Amino acid sequence: MTASPTAVSSSAASTPHEQSASPRRKLRADDLYFGAMVLLIVGTVFLGFARTYYLAGIYHTHVRNLLIGVHGAVFSTWIVLLVVQTTLVARRNIALHRRLGIFGAVLAVAMVGLGVAAATDSLALGFFPPGFPFGPVVFFCIAISNIAKFAVLIFFAIWLRSNGPAHKRLVLLATLALIGPAISRWPFAFAHRNTGVIVDLMVLSLVVFDLSTIRRIHRATLLGLLFLIVTGALTLPIGRTAGWHKIATLALHVWTNLH
Repeated sequence: MTASPTAVSSSAASTPHEQSASPRRKLRADDLYFGAMVLLIVGTVFLGFARTYYLAGIYHTHVRNLLIGVHGAVFSTWIVLLVVQTTLVARRNIALHRRLGIFGAVLAVAMVGLGVAAATDSLALGFFPPGFPFGPVVFFCIAISNIAKFAVLIFFAIWLRSNGPAHKRLVLLATLALIGPAISRWPFAFAHRNTGVIVDLMVLSLVVFDLSTIRRIHRATLLGLLFLIVTGALTLPIGRTAGWHKIATLALHVWTNLH
């Protein structure tokens, strides 16, 4: 049986349209989701550090020392770069996105080093958040764990930079691994008590996005989420061990000698 010319031409006309429309919708959904998440991160960081960093002059507060000032500046640069890179992807300017990615990789290394230094400085001052029941040494473990999560996820994001969907998911998860301190400084009591829950909801939004767009959890999302869950579950138990207390003592000794 031979198909009519009308049917053939209709099929030929509709198939390319259907094949091209779906990618456009998917890319548009990516642009909206990742753009919205970046804006949420910008708002989260600004709200958390407005009083003590960004608007310190207005609130008559001060940055603790030069290290914290540089640490804040570098982390803020990362957030700005995240906005720029997300915008470039949305505009399909991939060439410039990749060139700026080299700067992003260098910036990430600086963030890890400054993050460890800032965490050790806080340990030396005996800092831990109000209401935290385990003291500065265990809190130091949490801070180092968050930095390690960022480092590992960013390493694999760079490794998989040619795989766009995996790359941007890992960059987002890496950034969310560091967002807790900003949330804990929101001027709302519920945020102080539920910082981990808020971070988890941000992370889970990526799972919801995957299920609603590609009808499955992307492999990068799944592996990144499992990594965050396992490391998160191990952080407190490790922080309370004698071995970790020895590591913290050694870090303090090195830090004191450097000063």
